[in-house]
Amino acid sequence: MSYFSILTGATGATGATGATGATGATEATGANGFPGYSGAVTNPLLYFGLLQNAGFNVSSWQQSTDKNFATRFAKRSVTQQDALRRCDGAVRFHLATSELLGGLSHSGALGATYLLKVGATEALALNAPTYKQFETQLQKVFSRSTQRADRSAEIMTQVTPQFAYWSAITGLNPATTPKTLELAYIAICLAMQITHQAKFWLACPRPVEYSSAVQPVLLTPSHNTYPMGHAAEAYMFAQVASALLDRNDPADPVRSQLFRLAERVSENRVIAGLHFPIDAPAGCAVAIAAAQYFLSRCEAFRPEPQGMKLDAALLDATRDAKPNAVVVANSGWSSGNAAFSETGKFNISSSPILTQMWADAVAELRTVGLR
Repeated sequence: MSYFSILTGATGATGATGATGATGATEATGANGFPGYSGAVTNPLLYFGLLQNAGFNVSSWQQSTDKNFATRFAKRSVTQQDALRRCDGAVRFHLATSELLGGLSHSGALGATYLLKVGATEALALNAPTYKQFETQLQKVFSRSTQRADRSAEIMTQVTPQFAYWSAITGLNPATTPKTLELAYIAICLAMQITHQAKFWLACPRPVEYSSAVQPVLLTPSHNTYPMGHAAEAYMFAQVASALLDRNDPADPVRSQLFRLAERVSENRVIAGLHFPIDAPAGCAVAIAAAQYFLSRCEAFRPEPQGMKLDAALLDATRDAKPNAVVVANSGWSSGNAAFSETGKFNISSSPILTQMWADAVAELRTVGLR
């Protein structure tokens, strides 16, 4: 799913602008407008219309050449901001993700461990819960299933990234804050890249594979359960949006609501029968590590990032607590040391491209009064 389709509503009722997406065949968003002109929508009639108009309107290509272009081109001084402005959203997305993924490596022991490195430094280490832990957690999945009717609307509308829910809290809008939403989407994609690597290496089966009685209300995704991708996305957005909006105080109402929403989204995936509760703190752990890395690359993270480790052996499988409680000792997930711990500070170099995209987003937010 592309960034463009999410923000323009082209994906239908679950897109960021919902049912106001494709607004008609003759408007700027339709087949006779920019989608047809770009080739995103095939429109032979528009092709021949343009061909006819060019033949009528341009008598000589030599006479239509801009004589001043060479002079302007020779005098120009290209900045990072200028270069990015000449790129469309898809190109900026590719540039940013190349910057982000280029410094990462993934390894582990299949079915047992996962290790994320930034250069030669360990940024995140995960290990898989045991079969017994998941078996114990299965009872939590069954008990949560009684909430399926109450949470049905949320479950169905939170399958894709929850831009409508995030917008309701933050006031972000594709018409007024496109650069901010673009950067947030890139951050979410980074979290999912890391999550899917971890899922692959840890290879933990889904609840429905433990028991046919789970009967999920949505099709179980064809990838592994641990860590939870929706938790990683939601907690990633909560951290990055809080930084963009300068809402870093834990007591700030916007930040608090974003984190409560992340908890709620995680719960809904368990209620739907797609995940174990224990998957969510692992998704939160991915988001914490990914957000530190992302913000550092944008030159927006202080202090220095920390390496992180989540020891699944310390997760109490009889519990079902807030995902972000995993960072606290004697919390809802453990009766002793916190399962999630820091392993040491390390340096991450910033990216000029991401730093400029961050600056553009911050300037945009200030313009509309959201920062």
